[in-house]
Amino acid sequence: AVAGWTGGWEKGWSLYLFETGNGRLIRRIAGLPHRAVKLAFSPDGRYLATALRGENGMRAFSVKDGALVASDTEYGNHAAHLDFAADGRLAVTSLDGHIRLYDREFRRTALLEARNGQSPYGVRFSPDGKMLAIGYLDRPQVDVYAVDTVPAYAFSPDLRRADNGSLAHVAWSADGRTLYAGGAYER
Repeated sequence: AVAGWTGGWEKGWSLYLFETGNGRLIRRIAGLPHRAVKLAFSPDGRYLATALRGENGMRAFSVKDGALVASDTEYGNHAAHLDFAADGRLAVTSLDGHIRLYDREFRRTALLEARNGQSPYGVRFSPDGKMLAIGYLDRPQVDVYAVDTVPAYAFSPDLRRADNGSLAHVAWSADGRTLYAGGAYER
């Protein structure tokens, strides 16, 4: 799946699906209200979710036929990042200061307020789907939420030595025992 500064010269922006083996264009999904900034395939490969610029939120499409299967436009700023858990749940961060959680049918199940920053950006489910790590664009901060039952703040790693910049990107090790974060350091 490919997106970006494409299709905006028409009525709406576009996503493109290609076959990886030969590069053949399978489908163009046109008519998006703004450009897609992040894309993610569901673990079963049936859906493609996208985070959109502006207050346009999240959209999910069927990979099989390109049909829109879900849309959430109740966002107060850009959707920033998204990630699927292994069981099909979806998490989306937004620069409006919130993290949205969706079930396997793309129904919103939680709206979490960012705990330690104003611009939650990176988002990753732990491999077991029980934890959700959030990185911030506006500060060197990482928060972890427990999301296996009722979503709630769990902890923040000790980042006192990261005193400048941001830690916007987060990732878990394959065994879920180590959390990584990266970003920018400003002088």
